[in-house]
Amino acid sequence: MRAYRVLTVLLGLASSIMAIHSSAFAQSLKDRNDALLARLQQVHGLSEGQMRAVREIFSASGYIGEGNPAITQHPLTPNG
Repeated sequence: MRAYRVLTVLLGLASSIMAIHSSAFAQSLKDRNDALLARLQQVHGLSEGQMRAVREIFSASGYIGEGNPAITQHPLTPNG
């Protein structure tokens, strides 16, 4: 019975940590995507209409972006 209680507490803690992490990730994803879109517009000289279309694509997805920088490796970059 004690093992069941410990397991229940651990699962509750894990759920709480995941909820906190996902909300923090969502905010940082938005910030990273805003920076990505600004660079995209600057580098490629996209018009506001073109950027509006790109932003619509990004807003339709909850996870689109450059990936999780904590785990993503880009082998063709100076950091990879």
